[in-house]
Amino acid sequence: MKRNSIALALMTAGVLASGAAAAADTHTVNVNAVVAGTCKFMAAGPTTVNVQNNVGGNIDPSLTGAGNATGAATINFRCTKNATSAINVGATAYTVPVSRTLTSGANTMAYTMSLTGHSQLGQGFGAGGVDLPLVVNASITEAVWSVAAAGTFADSVVLTVSP
Repeated sequence: MKRNSIALALMTAGVLASGAAAAADTHTVNVNAVVAGTCKFMAAGPTTVNVQNNVGGNIDPSLTGAGNATGAATINFRCTKNATSAINVGATAYTVPVSRTLTSGANTMAYTMSLTGHSQLGQGFGAGGVDLPLVVNASITEAVWSVAAAGTFADSVVLTVSP
């Protein structure tokens, strides 16, 4: 009798298990993640480009024949891996050197700003990321600085980096 009870219990369990398997259904779940293409400067500004024609850090108008007065600064940024950077100078996409004006009160000096590294392929953020250097160059021709009034000339340029 005990054997028959065990056999009946095993048969009932098998029938219930096969009934549960027959009632099963499937459903597919799709998991998505979107990684935003982004670029960010690695340090807060401002960055200063000092334009000079001599070692003293100033423009000396008596140094005729010295050529253009120049200056440069490097600003690091990062972009999402495989996103290509683009830089705007003000509201305009940078493609070629930009003509700008330095002012000191009512006095002005024209200069040219050029960017090296404005279009680079991002290497990502975090531990595996790599800083991308953007070199900002400024140049004032000798014809302009040799006749400039004494004073501190300045211009403020907003750069925007994006993929």
